[in-house]
Amino acid sequence: MKEIRKCTKLNNSDWNMNLKNKGHTLFVDIETTGLSADKAIIYLAGAAYAEGSSLVIRQFFAESIEEEALVLQQFANLMGQSDALITFHGTRFDIPFLKKRMDKHNVDYVNLFPPESPSGTDPSGGPENIHTDLHQSFSSYKHVLNLENYKLKTLEKFLGIGRKDCYDGRELVKVYQTYCRTRDDGLLQILLTHNYEDLMGTAALLPLCALDDFFHGKFFPLTAKSASYTGLDGSAGQELLITCGLCAPLPVSISCNNDLYYLHMAKAEAVFRILLYEGTLKYFYPDYKNYYYLPDEDTAIHKSVAAYVDKSHRIKAKAATCYTKKSGIFAPWFKEEVTPAFYQNYKDPVSYLEVTESFMKNTGLQKIYCTHILNMLKSGK
Repeated sequence: MKEIRKCTKLNNSDWNMNLKNKGHTLFVDIETTGLSADKAIIYLAGAAYAEGSSLVIRQFFAESIEEEALVLQQFANLMGQSDALITFHGTRFDIPFLKKRMDKHNVDYVNLFPPESPSGTDPSGGPENIHTDLHQSFSSYKHVLNLENYKLKTLEKFLGIGRKDCYDGRELVKVYQTYCRTRDDGLLQILLTHNYEDLMGTAALLPLCALDDFFHGKFFPLTAKSASYTGLDGSAGQELLITCGLCAPLPVSISCNNDLYYLHMAKAEAVFRILLYEGTLKYFYPDYKNYYYLPDEDTAIHKSVAAYVDKSHRIKAKAATCYTKKSGIFAPWFKEEVTPAFYQNYKDPVSYLEVTESFMKNTGLQKIYCTHILNMLKSGK
């Protein structure tokens, strides 16, 4: 068995600063001779962790299939020194594969594999060991990132990260089999480079966790204002601009939108643009059985007041006619977390909140509204 250790100096770039703050977090990536842990072996197990001002890469390589047990034992010893694990696709592949092969060779892995980290938590862990699968985290933002897929190399390209390795795991199986016969050092370097760059790429994705932080409430509204705009058809309108500060900066600019909202994120700032509705909307009373509808005035009034209205000018209100009208400027949303909520028509999927001077000054309400927008954009609605 070979053990290869490399150290890379951490500079002041964003992702390296992230690594310095991760304590005893271990980045894990394995290379196997197949997808089935019942039939295939782990021929290379790699890990990366911050140590002082350096990033340490340690790789445990089986020079033959008989050395898998040695690789797993040494790797288990290293894992035992960590507080948390970070993988890319580890939930479905690396972690269950490691467990099954360790079972095969009677390698004790009790307490080596922490529970899965819920989305939006800090990958550095905390009082409890956790496992964070970055593939799982980032693929949940497919409606935000709009990438062709969420493979490691695609995310690296999105962040502007280049790599020398041009092989995939399936191609490397043949390379490993040839190495076992020939002991060709050039083939060994191909195998080690692929695993090394997978580890480096996984670590380099850490700054993108700022996106997860943002969507889970780690931001603060800075300003809110309305502005005029001209549509593509030449029509004029008003839009609401809410600028927010991010608790952690993003490594790249990201934009996403739907029919109602547009969001642009860059560095430590995010700007929400919301098309406003100016006109008259309806507030529907929930207890319509206690109201009468006045057709002549197109409004509903409580029965205690309706008693003074001529019976020929009133009818019992239905849910769809039990409303009062309000004119003003409104912002759309799909919830009623803040009342009153206004609608264009009964049971419309989109409700509105009135954009008042009070709203423009209330950062707490702005954060509730922005959080709602983030949930809608993430879900693709």
